Amino acid sequence: MDLTIIIVTYNSVGLVRDCLESLRRHRPQRYGAQLVVVDNASQDDTAAIILAEFPEVGLLRSPENLGFGRGINLGMQAAPARYYYLHNPDARLQGDSLDEALDLLEAQPEIGVAGLPLVFPDLSPQTAAYAFTGPLKWVLQGLAGPRLVRAVAVSQRLGWLRARLRRLPMARSFLQTHAGGDFPMPQSREVDWVCGAALILREAVRADLGGGFDPAMFLYGEDEDLCIEARKSGWGVAQLGVTPVIHEFGWGGAGKASPDVARLKAESLKVFINKHFRRGGPRWAAMRALLWLKKRRWGVKD
Repeated sequence: MDLTIIIVTYNSVGLVRDCLESLRRHRPQRYGAQLVVVDNASQDDTAAIILAEFPEVGLLRSPENLGFGRGINLGMQAAPARYYYLHNPDARLQGDSLDEALDLLEAQPEIGVAGLPLVFPDLSPQTAAYAFTGPLKWVLQGLAGPRLVRAVAVSQRLGWLRARLRRLPMARSFLQTHAGGDFPMPQSREVDWVCGAALILREAVRADLGGGFDPAMFLYGEDEDLCIEARKSGWGVAQLGVTPVIHEFGWGGAGKASPDVARLKAESLKVFINKHFRRGGPRWAAMRALLWLKKRRWGVKD
């Protein structure tokens, strides 16, 4: 099989029908593809909808909530292919995104992990490629840095400042997304890491990493970790200039994660920090201190 499309669901009854309908309509035409849903012990009618309305979908029902990374690993193990496309249940495919993406990857065998562009439901741009996580990045995020860069990105008077900011890794991907007129998206461009909401991974990368995602990260940081580990194995990481994927990303929601989600996110970030920063070093200490501040803001208790 050329491609396995994998979706991990958990109580996704309000999303799964539109998600799977979009994948049915925009299934790859030039490549053989199969679709797998890993359901993380949903307590709603997610699995029932899939069984009744989408018989072409391979449904794997986990008896427990595996989280995102372990769920994807299970899907890849159960349905091997040359490529895996990871697609969030709150995302919808449009156009020939997957055919376009696989054409590019076939022509560029050095790219091991690739992200597709994302847009919000109103088709406004959404950041889908990022600079590596570090203390400075977290501090700037806490100081409303992304909002300031977005203002620069859309200002007609600050083209000179956009050109300078583009030299900085932390601003480059953001500007590429939000100032597309000044910085047109190439067919593929190297980035530090890409969002797991619409990500393509080669089977060779999965094999090099011993199965895919780090199972110690339940909910957050696993996509960046995957890209870091792929780079260590000699693979390139890129964002592809194809038809964007619609991603809700909290669209219309309250904007604040539940206490359980916040706790799981904090636990995964702790694993990420301990893995990618030298323990006891100044950057590790700064990241742990900043994580403590994040947990206070999220209401997570130690």
